[in-house]
Amino acid sequence: SWLDVRLLTPATPAANRLPDIPDFVHQIGLESGIPPPRRAPQSFVVTTDFSWYGEKNLNTTGSLRSEPYERLTFRALYEHDTRYRVWVGGYAYPGSRVGESAFLFGSRIGVRPNPRVSVDAGMSYMF
Repeated sequence: SWLDVRLLTPATPAANRLPDIPDFVHQIGLESGIPPPRRAPQSFVVTTDFSWYGEKNLNTTGSLRSEPYERLTFRALYEHDTRYRVWVGGYAYPGSRVGESAFLFGSRIGVRPNPRVSVDAGMSYMF
């Protein structure tokens, strides 16, 4: 998807851009579920998606912009008879790690770099 937005009533004639909205967002994903043989209430599910975000304006004039960035998310889940689940998942940034978190701090650009890879895991049990 692409986005082209302008403010119709800007405070200053040149300040007609909306900050913090990427120029485009492209996403593609995959999800697959595998029921183990002869174990009907159990399942194993794997999901992944790749997102690509365009540059975004950091101010209303468009003179300060962030970097484009990509993000890959993944998750694997094992569920046993809807009572408990075990999962592992996370995300990775193959390109820029600062494009998503860039912000305007006065007249300067601030960033909080994301980790290159983050992995989490957990287990839940329903009573």
